Amino acid sequence: MQTDHYNFVDMTGRRCGQLVVVRRAASVNGNARWLCRCDCGSEVIMEGIRLRNESTRFRNGLRSYPLCCPACRPRRPGAVKRK
Repeated sequence: MQTDHYNFVDMTGRRCGQLVVVRRAASVNGNARWLCRCDCGSEVIMEGIRLRNESTRFRNGLRSYPLCCPACRPRRPGAVKRK
């Protein structure tokens, strides 16, 4: 895991919506990924750029719900639940 990249932003401990960043996960294609824990207790790995952008979109009213794990995401009316 390389952490000396010039634009590395340590997000450990940061809250993004309902997610709290626990630690850095393996990078994919040069994109930093982070292990996050949702308020419901489940864990999910997300890209750092998505964590930063989606939280800003919610605060600015461009997203209807805070960033969360797939299990907590609100369902669209009439959507079929996946198994």
